[in-house]
Amino acid sequence: MDLIRLASTQSCSRQMVKDILRTRFHHLIRVFVGLDVLVFSELLRQSNGVVYGSAALWMFKTPCSWSPNDINLLLPLNNTQPLSLFLISQGFSLLHSHVMAPAHFPSNQHAHTIKIFNHSVTHKRITITVSNSHSVFPLLLQPLDTLLMSFFTADGLVCFYPIQLFTNVRICGSRQESNRRVDKANRLGFRSEMSTADWDGNCGVCCPIMIRRVCGLRGAARFDWGPGPVIGSEDKMLKFADVNHFKWRLGDICLNKNCAFYYKG
Repeated sequence: MDLIRLASTQSCSRQMVKDILRTRFHHLIRVFVGLDVLVFSELLRQSNGVVYGSAALWMFKTPCSWSPNDINLLLPLNNTQPLSLFLISQGFSLLHSHVMAPAHFPSNQHAHTIKIFNHSVTHKRITITVSNSHSVFPLLLQPLDTLLMSFFTADGLVCFYPIQLFTNVRICGSRQESNRRVDKANRLGFRSEMSTADWDGNCGVCCPIMIRRVCGLRGAARFDWGPGPVIGSEDKMLKFADVNHFKWRLGDICLNKNCAFYYKG
């Protein structure tokens, strides 16, 4: 967060922050693919894929006392073969592949395929989730967990709940939250809240109960570190984002006592 604030002060500082984040990205990927970081970056860019999960948190929150042991990639449909072949050439092998059934929520009817690759020497793991559509956003917005709504591409990072992320608050909309996920969030320094229970701030546009929409990344925080953030007259990250509207929310009722929509039943 301090880096992002520094980037807003002047153009020289912004360039420095871009270099730091780009180097951090290369350092993370190098652990998995060795020296072919630029090849991986270009394949990720061409496939319109993203990295999400704990690796995205590492990008946002480093320096910290942990580093990801695996990375999760999310790719649109029909864009997986070049990246899969690259991983195989780097010593990875396909360990497991299966199709996930659609979730039982009206807004989450998206079956997807999961492919798990394991390195034969380092035993590092890369999980590729393949969307059933041309966009990664339906799956990115499906989890009932604000920590999982951050990601990065080869050119920048995006967060849908920046206020919660940078104040170390994790809001989840499930009453059946597993202890494993809560314990992991605690180890990473995050306080977990169920829906908006005990949330003592003004949620505003980040209210997890409100139905939110994304179109061209409006309403999300983003930072570009690519060497050229503009293609012609178009923003790189906005060009990456799908033009269709997607909507999501984390819960059904508001439990924030400071909110005018607080559920009293």
